[in-house]
Amino acid sequence: MAARALSVIFGFACLPAVYWLCYELFGSRAVGWIAVGLISVSPYQLLLSQGARQYSLFGLATLISTIALLRAMRKNDQLSWVICTLTFIYGLYSHLFFVFVAFGYCLYILSLGLKQVRSYLVPFIVSLSVAFVTFLPWIIVILTSLNEIQKKTQWVSNRNSNISILLRGLRLSLRNSFLNWNNSIPRIESYSSYLIFGLIVISLYFLIRFTPRKVWSLVVISIILTPLVLVTADLILGGGRSLQSRYLLPSLLFVQISVAYFLTKCIIFSFSTREKVFWRFAYLAMVFVGVISAIAIAKTPGWDYLEQGRTANALNVKMAPLINLANRPVVISEASHSFVLGLSHLVNKDVDFQVINDVEASEFSSYFNIPELAQRYEEVFIYLPDKKLISFLEKEQGAQLESVFDNKLYRLERPLL
Repeated sequence: MAARALSVIFGFACLPAVYWLCYELFGSRAVGWIAVGLISVSPYQLLLSQGARQYSLFGLATLISTIALLRAMRKNDQLSWVICTLTFIYGLYSHLFFVFVAFGYCLYILSLGLKQVRSYLVPFIVSLSVAFVTFLPWIIVILTSLNEIQKKTQWVSNRNSNISILLRGLRLSLRNSFLNWNNSIPRIESYSSYLIFGLIVISLYFLIRFTPRKVWSLVVISIILTPLVLVTADLILGGGRSLQSRYLLPSLLFVQISVAYFLTKCIIFSFSTREKVFWRFAYLAMVFVGVISAIAIAKTPGWDYLEQGRTANALNVKMAPLINLANRPVVISEASHSFVLGLSHLVNKDVDFQVINDVEASEFSSYFNIPELAQRYEEVFIYLPDKKLISFLEKEQGAQLESVFDNKLYRLERPLL
């Protein structure tokens, strides 16, 4: 609870921020309420608001900084630009990918033309420059830790992908912002992804067609820029950065705002009663499928915003009951702390752990002795081992291992004592 409380608070704070942003963009309270309705039941926003990471903070930073920028452009006074600067700083410190959001602001200013932005171009440049200067300590850390960063992010840079996989991933990310039933009804979810994609395309056309450039250019740039950068990086460098929906959070927020604008205008400006009823029903249907998604999330232990089924909670929920059936067990693991700590909260109090981290294979023997552990405990489990640890246990320690869960949890069968 302590680790996730802030995520929940920031997730709730996104709702009034979305309302305020819609009012700044469109001058319409109705659009704001429709957007709040969509985002409040958005499956992916709900998952992000439960995660013990900074992504709900990142989403809130994107919304608040955009509000501050629009307000500063409208008022063009010193206080407004100071506030804008502070929100830029807040955004940069919330997530490194806020850099894409900031770059999008630059493109947005340029898209308006020099004549329109001349009065606030200098304050904007100063504001953004000050923000990056305050972020300089972290820039230095990043530049001096590139090898470590590359090592920690190797899992995403080594992921197999091609243009087909990337486009499919983007389509699923868009769908999961509105509907996600954890593949309980695959056919409906598959068809709905195309319907939602079509709705988004129509809403963007509607936005460009019926709003001034000052409005639609901000929304369109915010939607396109981050996915474009990440997909380009994946195609050139390889990997699956764009397949991580959380990296696309700013884009997904503006997608929902665009759809909210489209639905609001269709409801308000429909020519007949039947059309009004249809579009109201369409909106209520989207809210309904979001509520069903929320119920599915609440009833599915281990489902989080990574949506990979291989996270600590998702695996531990399945493994812990197997360990709890054992008498006097010990768990041996070299997994990261998040996995082991998560498991420790789900197993019985009499379960012991023998944990090592960042240890070379040549040093395994100095940390544990399998025959000795087999004498002290009735059951010896090996949790999330890699190939080196399995090889060490079988060849050097004489252990015979039985997989009890998907080659991720093993039980010691017959050690050579």
